[in-house]
Amino acid sequence: MKIKYDKTIWWKMCREKLKREYQERGITSCELKFDGCMKDFAMSFHHRHKRWWYINKPDLLGYFNQTVLTCASCHQKAEASTELTKYVFKTLRNDNPEG
Repeated sequence: MKIKYDKTIWWKMCREKLKREYQERGITSCELKFDGCMKDFAMSFHHRHKRWWYINKPDLLGYFNQTVLTCASCHQKAEASTELTKYVFKTLRNDNPEG
C-alpha cells in the first residue's frame, strides 16, 4: 500500500536529517568548489537525480549518497549538466546510491 505524504513536509524532514548528517560528517561548505564558488553562502542539496525521479522513491531524498552540499552557483552549474552530475557523484560519493 502506498502512503500519501505532503511533499513539502516530507522534504523539510529529509532536509533536517541531511543537515544533521552533513554536520556530523564535518561537511559545512560547498563540496564542488567550481569557479565562482560562494563557499558557504546560499547552501542547498544537489541531488543525484532530478526531483521527479524520486516521486516513487521518496525515502531516497534524505539519503546522504543521493546528495552533495553545494552553494547556489555550483548547484546551478551541476544542475545544467547530466555528465557533470554523474562525475560529481562518482567522485564524491563513489557512485554508491545507497546510504
